[in-house]
Amino acid sequence: MKWNLACRHDHPTAALKLVSQPTSLTASDLLWQDWSRLEEMVPAASVERIDVDNVLHTLSWRVIDAVLITLAGKLQPGGTLHIRVPDHEAVCQSLLADPDRAQRWQEQLYGDQRDTDAQTRSLWTEKLMNQRLLMAGLIVQSMEQEAGWLHAWGQRPQ
Repeated sequence: MKWNLACRHDHPTAALKLVSQPTSLTASDLLWQDWSRLEEMVPAASVERIDVDNVLHTLSWRVIDAVLITLAGKLQPGGTLHIRVPDHEAVCQSLLADPDRAQRWQEQLYGDQRDTDAQTRSLWTEKLMNQRLLMAGLIVQSMEQEAGWLHAWGQRPQ
């Protein structure tokens, strides 16, 4: 089983889209649930790959560790967690280097704030990502920075 957790602006960001087959979506593949229900919805060690795109920075820094531990526990041995979040360190550096584009960098740093759930609530940098993946018991496979975004892949040990 593969899952994709993605943020949508027409739903509260505390709700995660759980897609069992990311390549062929049907209405029945989409389950909108509060992230805290993930523990009861998905059996432990049952998921081959989890892609978390543009979600985790909208959750409070107070719950990030618990969410990552839960997600890591859903992975099969050898399973992969892929995370994509704004790279707040890179965004701040870009803001300093290009203050004329402050509106763009501000939106990427703080979220678009179209609603109260579309706001950044936790900080993400390469160092913090590495610490968080290790804390969740994952092996950090790789990390990439791209245009103000941070991609990271962690693997559950065999």
